[in-house]
Amino acid sequence: MQKIKIGAIGSPRLLASLLEVEDAFMDLDLTVFSDSVIEGEEPKQAAGGKIQPRHVLDDPIDQLDCLILATDPSDYLLQARQTFIKQFNTVDNIQVTGFRQPQQDQLDGVARDHGHLALTGVDWAPAYYQMNQILAQAILPQGKTRYLYHANYQPALSQLVQDLEGVQVAAVYLDSAETVTDSSQQPEEASLPSQLIYLVLEDSGQESAIYQTLNRLPQFGLVGDQDVHFIDQASMEALKKDTSPAGALIHQQVVGPGQELAYEVDLKLSDSSFLQANLLLSYARATVRAYQRGERGAKTMLDLPLSDLIHSEEDQ
Repeated sequence: MQKIKIGAIGSPRLLASLLEVEDAFMDLDLTVFSDSVIEGEEPKQAAGGKIQPRHVLDDPIDQLDCLILATDPSDYLLQARQTFIKQFNTVDNIQVTGFRQPQQDQLDGVARDHGHLALTGVDWAPAYYQMNQILAQAILPQGKTRYLYHANYQPALSQLVQDLEGVQVAAVYLDSAETVTDSSQQPEEASLPSQLIYLVLEDSGQESAIYQTLNRLPQFGLVGDQDVHFIDQASMEALKKDTSPAGALIHQQVVGPGQELAYEVDLKLSDSSFLQANLLLSYARATVRAYQRGERGAKTMLDLPLSDLIHSEEDQ
């Protein structure tokens, strides 16, 4: 089997997680490029991959099929990402608060000019409605049970809404994961999750004007229905106290007469390096497959079919 050669650079926290989970991706060969490696030393072997000095990437190399920019939100500015895109196909988990369409257009032009495919995350919210299927098909063994629950608090979108004129406080949630799971278990009936938006207005805020502004924001066209609630400050405090923010892999255990493996997962991807690492590797695989089909330019996660993320028997 010819393995897909993946590189990764960025947050030490995410790089460590990538090395921990890479063993589950038998068709991928991962190399981490880190400042912690001393120049002149032999590349270290780690569980799931190699570690090489960061400076190895300074000169153009062609041995990587895709480079993962495993960044925390503000690590790389637009110019730095363009430099990597000139050299490699890339996967970048850029946050929605740092995303603007002109930036995406610039990345698209650079990628096309250099014959590469750049995949941007645009936050992880767009991938949320696919999460149960991704866990089932790309990450977890086939046929295993998944349990997902809790409404998913969206910090980036909450801040985006809170910055609107006339809004004092905002909290944005997606449907509880039980609802999304019920939908995704019936693919022919699957739908995008609804967005729950809670707002405390300033004295000058007008409900009708805020509602019209929300409908014009492109970030809110990526989900299903929007359910907007205008509430007071006391109700907002109670809401935040009573709502568990989705957050991490909680635990796994063998359950049921069929001895199935059950995962309980809270979905706040920015706080779960385990899930982020799995998704970054899955999307790196998808990027290479799309590139091999002739795709070029800058795309978002929603532009690639779910089938590109899945490890198939043909990859064995």
